[in-house]
Amino acid sequence: FSKILEKIILKRIYPILNENKIIPDVQFGFRSKHSSLHQLYRLVDTIASSLEQKKFCSGIFLDVAQAFDRVWHEGLLTTNYYFYLPRYSSYSNPSYQTTLLQ
Repeated sequence: FSKILEKIILKRIYPILNENKIIPDVQFGFRSKHSSLHQLYRLVDTIASSLEQKKFCSGIFLDVAQAFDRVWHEGLLTTNYYFYLPRYSSYSNPSYQTTLLQ
């Protein structure tokens, strides 16, 4: 279910996220023409600049495996309101789950 919902959300809201600059320029996940090599180049450039300027440089690296599968979907969908994104309502019970797209 998560993969289907992920594709629907990505297709519907990605243009809105780009238009309104909601995704920071340094976010490379789920973005076309933004590969891990681009991010690696950016990292190396930042480190090199810090060394040239004799500044301290530190980093924190996180890789959350299957992040979308583990996220609280209701909470994620609720945040759409704050970013003026299309409304998605998800209803579930123990026997089945459906998603209503409005």
